[in-house]
Amino acid sequence: VDHYLATTAAKAQLIVVRLLGGRGHWSYGLEQLGIWQQHASSRQLLILSGTTDLDLELHALGSHPIALADRLAELMREGGVDNMLMFRRKKRFRLPKRQQ
Repeated sequence: VDHYLATTAAKAQLIVVRLLGGRGHWSYGLEQLGIWQQHASSRQLLILSGTTDLDLELHALGSHPIALADRLAELMREGGVDNMLMFRRKKRFRLPKRQQ
């Protein structure tokens, strides 16, 4: 994750992570992504759970409303062309910053 954040992500405005497992499965990566997001107000982070039992724990780590993360995670879990197109359409617009 360190190399990715120093190279590819250095110019990114949005990072989407879909994690299968809880926070503890990738705690260092999630911590580093949080630091990446905090270094510039224009950076957005979307953490999606791959399973419904961890939605709240993981979706709260991102910089977007939990309801949006819930919907996008649901689209990813259901899969299929139509859901992926809907996910893409939702991402096309500048996603709102979560109110702190």
